[in-house]
Amino acid sequence: MKNWLIYLLILFSIVPLSCQKGDNDPALSLRTRKNRLTGTWEIESYEFNASFGDIRSISYDPTLGLVYESSDSLSYSRTFSWEMVFDGDGLYSSIKNEDFPEDSINGSEAYKLTSIEKGIWEFTGGNDSPSKSKLAFFAEENSSTRTDQGSNIDITVISNTTSAFVYDIDRLTNKELWLTYDIVQTSAFEEQTESIEIKFVKTD
Repeated sequence: MKNWLIYLLILFSIVPLSCQKGDNDPALSLRTRKNRLTGTWEIESYEFNASFGDIRSISYDPTLGLVYESSDSLSYSRTFSWEMVFDGDGLYSSIKNEDFPEDSINGSEAYKLTSIEKGIWEFTGGNDSPSKSKLAFFAEENSSTRTDQGSNIDITVISNTTSAFVYDIDRLTNKELWLTYDIVQTSAFEEQTESIEIKFVKTD
């Protein structure tokens, strides 16, 4: 028994422990936060809700893809996939594929839109939140490819962008990444709210 206690004490003194940062993080982990994040992730769940705008909610269904609910209670869905890749050097890529059906009203044929974002990621936090409890994305390049009947018909690339986005990390394990975003804008006449909850699963 003593030997096991000595072994555990030596192990904990050598291996750095990662403590809980997000509300649903594991209490302790032998892998660092960066090590857990590094890899390839695919979308498992997506929930968007807003109190303003034409689109009031968006959810992800593995069979239907993205399901949109508009302000006039109309609902429609599009096939969708989303892959995130993080490397240990602080770079990321985001690849989204969405299928748009034929629109007879506007006279447009069915097509697929592939959106790729590349940039720098880093942990952030502090003040009212624990260190490394947030994930910041600094986009450096955005590209979109519209494909119609197997042929690329439109490719757009925007480099040296200045956009940034910060998510709260609700859970980060070796296999699960949960990100959230909440914003409330208050004016003299109304309050506008917007929230996002995204869950990824690691695939590599």
